Amino acid sequence: MKNPRSRLASLLARAAAASVVLLAAGCSYTIEGKVVRGPFPVIQYVDASDTRLAQPPAAGVNVTVVRDANSLGATTVGSGTSDSSGRVEIPLSAAGAGLTDEEWLIRVVGGGFGSQSMPVRLPSNPGRKILLIIMAAGKSIPFERSGFDTTIDDALRQVEQFSR
Repeated sequence: MKNPRSRLASLLARAAAASVVLLAAGCSYTIEGKVVRGPFPVIQYVDASDTRLAQPPAAGVNVTVVRDANSLGATTVGSGTSDSSGRVEIPLSAAGAGLTDEEWLIRVVGGGFGSQSMPVRLPSNPGRKILLIIMAAGKSIPFERSGFDTTIDDALRQVEQFSR
């Protein structure tokens, strides 16, 4: 027969493991968005009653979400493409989405419109808000690597140059 302390420890370990599994299962977060055409670019969360959601849809627009965009650990955590009605769903592969107080970079490109990016804070309840993306006329230019990456590359080139 096990002593009470080892039974308690075993029970606590099982409870902790079950909590981790439940927490991991509950970490899914999906951004629901609508991409429309308009006179100027916008990326922001709005209520479902926002009249701008009724503007003409913009299909074929690629929406990418980047976590920690201004750090060495910048990671693309989700992306999606708007359909013929302008709707886009972006499942995020990131723990803490909507729970942590941080900015996530939304990058938008394609569909014959101008490119744009904007940092946003994800709502804690994604079902209550819609990510409104208004695309203005213009040329889509693919996003380049971050300025930090470019700075490191420049520094490495200079080191190479001076070491010759």
